[in-house]
Amino acid sequence: MLTSSGVVIADRNAASDYVTFLSPTEAEHKLDIDKICARYWTHPDNQFEEWEHKSLMCAEVLVPHNVAPENIIRVFVPSSDLKEFVITMGFDREIIINPDLFFHMGQ
Repeated sequence: MLTSSGVVIADRNAASDYVTFLSPTEAEHKLDIDKICARYWTHPDNQFEEWEHKSLMCAEVLVPHNVAPENIIRVFVPSSDLKEFVITMGFDREIIINPDLFFHMGQ
């Protein structure tokens, strides 16, 4: 997908007032993958760093129009119930249960 025409990378949530939009080539050199993929964004001694880190963990790949089904090779879900739901929708590719990839509201 990254080589598709018009793809843009947002270094944080695309709706953020502080977002920077990058080409895939620029993103490869400018994104801090360790921060984006970190398990936690908390920085108890530095509130500004925590806000920044939390924002960076919401980086996005923006694909214009749509993603063709044949380009979806796997999906990640937070639970076995959702895995079963995705299967009932006819998805026949790899489904990985990984709750760590999802925000858990109320915890």
